[in-house]
Amino acid sequence: YYGREKIYMLKKLIEVTSDHEFKFKVIYPSSIYGKNQEGNMFLPTLLRHIKERKKMFAYGSQKKRDFINVKDVANFLKDLITNYPAFKSDHIFINSGRLISLKDISKKICNLKGLNLSEVISFEDSVEDLDDFQLIDKEYIEEDLFMPKTSLEKGIRSMFLDA
Repeated sequence: YYGREKIYMLKKLIEVTSDHEFKFKVIYPSSIYGKNQEGNMFLPTLLRHIKERKKMFAYGSQKKRDFINVKDVANFLKDLITNYPAFKSDHIFINSGRLISLKDISKKICNLKGLNLSEVISFEDSVEDLDDFQLIDKEYIEEDLFMPKTSLEKGIRSMFLDA
């Protein structure tokens, strides 16, 4: 539903601004994660299962995703609002530029927490999905537009060590 929500919001923005001179840029954030995050996304669900000591069952172990810390997204949005003309593109994709498989990120988290991967999560892949990667669309990347300040390791550490 994420894509539908984006389209709905864009249509509403266009509708609301149709009789006013109002400029806006479309931001496409990557998979956002951070401390105290709740919801159905992969990392918050894994965090909840670890807290509740319940095994998680998931699909798509080899699917690669780009993860970006919520603080970096917030800082970027602040920069965009305070320096709007500096960002030439109408469509901005905020990303870390680093794709990692869901199984690999699960291993990192389990190592950090001193847990056994097989006791925490079971990947029940019904189809081979080695090629089903989320690709970063080159159309939305501008050189030096956005550089994440929070490394994946630092972000994962802050999110999962307190759990």
